Amino acid sequence: MRSMAHRSGAAVSAAAGVALWILIGTATADAQDARRVEGGDAAVDGTFLRPYTNRWTFSIERPGSAPVEAGVWTDAMESVSYRGRPALKRTQVAEYKKGIRITFVDVFDPKSMALHVFDYTRSDNGESRHLESEGRTIRFERKPGTGDDFAQDYVATVEHRVLDFYDGMYGILVDAFPLREGYEVDFSGFDTDRAAVDWIHLRVTGRETVPAGKGKTADTWVVQIETKLYGSSTWWLSREAPYVIQATLVLPEKDGGARIHYTMV
Repeated sequence: MRSMAHRSGAAVSAAAGVALWILIGTATADAQDARRVEGGDAAVDGTFLRPYTNRWTFSIERPGSAPVEAGVWTDAMESVSYRGRPALKRTQVAEYKKGIRITFVDVFDPKSMALHVFDYTRSDNGESRHLESEGRTIRFERKPGTGDDFAQDYVATVEHRVLDFYDGMYGILVDAFPLREGYEVDFSGFDTDRAAVDWIHLRVTGRETVPAGKGKTADTWVVQIETKLYGSSTWWLSREAPYVIQATLVLPEKDGGARIHYTMV
């Protein structure tokens, strides 16, 4: 589930295909008194993660209208090796009813949740993105294909080690925080548009039992993610596979205010 920053309005209204890129893009936390966490902090630990497969349907609800089913989102995690070290690979594929297919692939270190490599491809216009992260060095390339996005190719050195929320990790990253009642923190993400660190606000709002596909339910932590300019998201998370059970994204009014809801099937 990947954000498209300021490109959200066109994506939701025209294809709904980039809805996730839209929302989570450039984020800045409002709360100033929460603890700050960056990449490498011992509080973030994904060693509990195991290979899994998951599948959601997702719908888009615009203000004043009923939800409309938009497509299916699949998610698979597998164990791999990266430069001779154990790693996890997460592959997500969004299949839209309008015929668009978007693929997100992340390879990361489960212990620190540090992203190694991210790749993105979109079928309708040939757009691709490639990101490599090592310490405080970020390498990023964006090829817009036939789309109206802009091309980028840069190497950035950032002040803080980043945690990948924007480029495919989403709820899996959030689940690796020490979730508990009242937990609240700001963490460092990376905005590829500006080649800069953004601080994202995370807040645990409680526990909830929710549908988990095929007549099942799951006990989850409910986690709210807040950004300053690009809306919010809510994640229903479990420490048992497939981890991300449900999600809702709310776009800001300037981008139409749509709600995008993911339901496990």
